Amino acid sequence: MSFPTCGPLATLAACPAVCAPSRSSPHCSRRVRPGAAPPLPADFRRAHRDARAAAVAAPVDELFPFLQPLHDADCLRERIADAATLAIAGFTASAAGEPAELLLELTGTGPDAGAFTLAGVRDTNLLDVDDGALGRILPVRAEAGTRRLAVPLVPARCDPHAVQEDKRGTVFAVDVELDGEPGSFDLAAEPDLRARMLSWVADWCGYGPNAGP
Repeated sequence: MSFPTCGPLATLAACPAVCAPSRSSPHCSRRVRPGAAPPLPADFRRAHRDARAAAVAAPVDELFPFLQPLHDADCLRERIADAATLAIAGFTASAAGEPAELLLELTGTGPDAGAFTLAGVRDTNLLDVDDGALGRILPVRAEAGTRRLAVPLVPARCDPHAVQEDKRGTVFAVDVELDGEPGSFDLAAEPDLRARMLSWVADWCGYGPNAGP
């Protein structure tokens, strides 16, 4: 079996099984200068008879910052895993005009649990968080055991195409602190929960199958 050479002019389509970007490790121990993207690791097979595996990392320059924030969020989540876990645990729908509740589950996972603080949950393009109500329960520090937090939500918009074409409406950016250092990362609803939330928006807005009169 032979492998195509993945040179500077090669495309992933030309050698999909040979060289492909890898995110198996965010390389959090490496220092990256401010404003610079981290090296992008790639796994590939060398174009030799023995098809030996190897890995490379190449610097990536970008016009609009994306990789550095992604790298920072990955590293933050890797560090947080030593202290706590935060997950979307459920959703309670509501009648039109009333807020629904997104249930978050915060669990301390080790002796450093107290180093983690949940500071905020941001609006999405489809859902608004009731900041006033949220401010009465946040910030909250992780501790031994599990704590459940109800985040009140209402639709941010009711145009049907916003639901039909939704991609990020149930992905919530959360603001956190770890050892006093602020950061943020995304929490995404699982597919079945996402479907329930989108159905609720449609019903709340008056055009879903279970919408009231």
